This record gives sequence, C-alpha cells and structure tokens, in this order.
Amino acid sequence: MSATRKITESALLIALAIVFQSLRFISPAIMGNLAGVFVIGSLVNLVIFVAIGRVGFGGAALVSIITPLVAVLEGHLPNILLAPAVIIGNLIIAFVWWLLNKKLNLVSQTITVFIASILKFLFLWWAVPWTFVTFLYGSWSGNADKTLSLLYANMSWPQLVTGIIGGLLAVVVLRVLPKRQ
Repeated sequence: MSATRKITESALLIALAIVFQSLRFISPAIMGNLAGVFVIGSLVNLVIFVAIGRVGFGGAALVSIITPLVAVLEGHLPNILLAPAVIIGNLIIAFVWWLLNKKLNLVSQTITVFIASILKFLFLWWAVPWTFVTFLYGSWSGNADKTLSLLYANMSWPQLVTGIIGGLLAVVVLRVLPKRQ
C-alpha cells in the first residue's frame, strides 16, 4: 500500500471514529446513556480493529490516541488527566490484536479479539480509578464519590463488552472489505 493511500485511509478512519463519538450528543435522547456507552464504545473499538487490518498498527495508534482526546473535548471524559489511561487502554487492545493476529498469527481472529479486550478491560479497571483517586479526588469539586462510581461503571466491564463487540464486528467488516492492493 502506498504511503498516500495509508495516510488517506488512516484519516478516514479517524474521521469515522470522531463521527461515532459525536453520536453521544444525540444518543441520550434516542437510546439512553448506558446504551450510548455500549453503542459508541463498540463503534470506536470497531474502528481501532479495522485500522489495524487496513493500515496497520500506526493508523490504529492514531485512532487510539485521538479518540480519548476528542472525548475530553466533548466532555465525556471529565478531566484530561484520565485521557492517558484511556489512550493506553486503546493502545493495548490495538497492539495485542496486531501482535497476536497480524504478526504472530497464533490463533484465530476471534480468540485474539477476546484476549485483547480482556487485557484492555483489566488495565482500565485498574488505571482509571487509580488515576482519579491519585490525581483528582482531593481537588474534585462536587460529589467525588458519585463521579468515581460513574467513571468506574463506564470504565470497567462495559469496556470488555464494547471491545468484544467492536472486535467481532471488525472481523466481519474486514472480511467484507475489498483486499488492499
């Protein structure tokens, strides 16, 4: 694949991920907050997985880095100090799937989706509450316990579910998309 095509596809995938994230502005009215977490999270993970399949780890890394920053700008992540944890979680799912599936080709794509999703979930389950308590809890204005509970609810088991759904959808999408020249 030419460098121009790789850059173009990466840019299109980043734009698609941002469009999917922007659904959170209309999702509460249509499907409620919790459903929005699952739909939007699954779609963003889908883009990360597809980026690996189409443009490699570099393109997936860009999506993994940009989407949490957009989430901060949209107000979905309440503080920019939480963005590095989400970025690392996204990079974990991308790297593990890329390594196991694309480089080592050890097991099926479906199994690698589960492995990558579990590792992302475990990291976020630990990192987001740790980051909040370590850096933000003491300076948080308002109800810090309620905020921590909400963050923990969004950044724990839903991340596992959205990673698996997004990854399984990506396996199907990558089979349907035309092969790269």
